[in-house]
Amino acid sequence: NFCGGFRKGCLRDSRAWRRNWLARYSRWFSFSEKHFNHAVIGVTKPSMKMMSTVFHRNQNITSINLYKVYIRKEGAEILAEALRFNIGITSVDLSCNELRKEGGVIIANMLKVNSTIQSITLDRNSIGNEGAIAIAEVLRVNTCLKKIDLARNSIGESG
Repeated sequence: NFCGGFRKGCLRDSRAWRRNWLARYSRWFSFSEKHFNHAVIGVTKPSMKMMSTVFHRNQNITSINLYKVYIRKEGAEILAEALRFNIGITSVDLSCNELRKEGGVIIANMLKVNSTIQSITLDRNSIGNEGAIAIAEVLRVNTCLKKIDLARNSIGESG
């Protein structure tokens, strides 16, 4: 019975909980020394928090691929917090994650602080004009960013 340590009879030790989580969910993503690829459509808030812990603590990971796992705004907040000061990750793919404008702004705010991400793919997230403007403002302060993919994001002329 795995419930994250919140009910009677569940794992209470957070280290044991993390080991159990990695053992159970490692089949859903590939995790090599340098790359993280998630392979399941749909990700829960607890699993997103665990992934962000991996990103925050492991400075050896250089790329993250979270294509079409639907992290949405809530997942973007968790991920942005983990990536804000990460010094190892240089490439992030967040395509098809239903980020919308709020998620686009959250990712933009993270990119203003992060100094190592060189490539970010945000296509098909419906970030709209507000998200596009927020990401454009990042380019004023972030000199490390070399590639941004914003294709198919419902961006109009004002974006």
